[in-house]
Amino acid sequence: MPKPKVITAKICEGLFEKTIALDGYIKAFPNPTAGNFEISVPQTQKSVVVELYNMNSQLISSNSYSAIYGKIQLNLTGKPNGVYMAKVNLDKPIVLKIVKQ
Repeated sequence: MPKPKVITAKICEGLFEKTIALDGYIKAFPNPTAGNFEISVPQTQKSVVVELYNMNSQLISSNSYSAIYGKIQLNLTGKPNGVYMAKVNLDKPIVLKIVKQ
């Protein structure tokens, strides 16, 4: 992902460039969930592969989800109540804890 840049029309004012960490913006909601939940992702993502694991580290699903307005929708309906881990495969994978009630 390219770094955001701020450039002015005047050369003497220079260039400002900064890498922005998005780790804090990747969130699952509602969490805890009864089944359906969303994960927010960067708006630049068109699709995201998400792997869901149970607390025994068993892979229960791995799918590519279309990102619409920076959100992907997942569903744990029919799965037992408990804690799950969602591995969101971006440039740098991020793991989120999901609680199903």
